[in-house]
Amino acid sequence: PILETVVEEANVGSVTGGGRFDNLIGMFGDRSLPAVGTSIGIERIIAVMEEQEMFPSNVGRTTVQVLVAAFAPELLEASIALGTQLRAAGLRVQTYFEPIALREQIGYANTKGIPVLAIIGPDEAAQGQVTVRNLATKQQQTITNAQAAEVIRGWVA
Repeated sequence: PILETVVEEANVGSVTGGGRFDNLIGMFGDRSLPAVGTSIGIERIIAVMEEQEMFPSNVGRTTVQVLVAAFAPELLEASIALGTQLRAAGLRVQTYFEPIALREQIGYANTKGIPVLAIIGPDEAAQGQVTVRNLATKQQQTITNAQAAEVIRGWVA
């Protein structure tokens, strides 16, 4: 027998396929055994699900609430500490570890759907502060590290 599953409403070919594989086991062992098997094409199933709009609208979106930017290599330790503090306050945080252009980090956050960016530059680090930016409203504030969780929580609630 040959086994094959297709979704008639989609043009992706077979989503599963299989059959008898009597000689296959003998190729990897000392004796041949009768066998039946199948494979599942997960990429094709996902393509069908996307085409049929079977995924909830929030699939593929991040749950991260704030991206802590990497301003410069010498400030990475301060960024990691802020990320740890925000996580301890119950926020979902991602820390960017590569100090590339801030514009690119903002683009990354927008692409992933991360609503808030936290930036510790040299001025902020010297004063124990952080600049937080709501990427949807473009609202930006420079506040103390201790105030950051409360302000961010108000934006993402």
